[in-house]
Amino acid sequence: MVEIEMRTIVSEDFLNGLKKKYQISEVKTYGPYTDNYYKPKGVSPKEFDPNHVTLRTRKSESDKEVSIMLDKISYEGGLKKSVYGKKVVLFTGLEDVTKDILKTLGFEYWFSIIKHGGKEYTLVDEKSNLSFNFYLEDIENVGNTIEVEFKTSGAESNADKIIDLLGIEKKNIINKSMASFVAGKLGLI
Repeated sequence: MVEIEMRTIVSEDFLNGLKKKYQISEVKTYGPYTDNYYKPKGVSPKEFDPNHVTLRTRKSESDKEVSIMLDKISYEGGLKKSVYGKKVVLFTGLEDVTKDILKTLGFEYWFSIIKHGGKEYTLVDEKSNLSFNFYLEDIENVGNTIEVEFKTSGAESNADKIIDLLGIEKKNIINKSMASFVAGKLGLI
């Protein structure tokens, strides 16, 4: 099983349009949470490529523990894929311990991505016989985004159908990791 993602920036009215057009149900809400990205100490941001490898900590506002997560990324047909099948959780524990582990391994804090108001939805389209989950999030320095995650082998074959159902133009799909996209917007790479 491989985790495959596609994400795009959407307007505030985007969800209302989908609700009018399809059967949509809210599955859950989550967040806010903060992803703190790290890079090897002494390596310039221009040399480190967060479009292919990311190392971050993730902390939800409600959790006392923080996870260190590693992802190695490839791209096929405009879709972001996790080389390991999914993000790998290397450690989960207290925030001070995670910071010390990263420092001991030679990594330094680089920047943060903060996500608010996360909502997961299920869209059912009987005409195409597709049912899938998608996520709406407000990302600081980016805006409202929609993300579709596939966690099954071969699901990418439905990507074009899902893009059409959602009314997304393929040219608007962010063809980078979110870390690379935000680092670019912040002028870090």
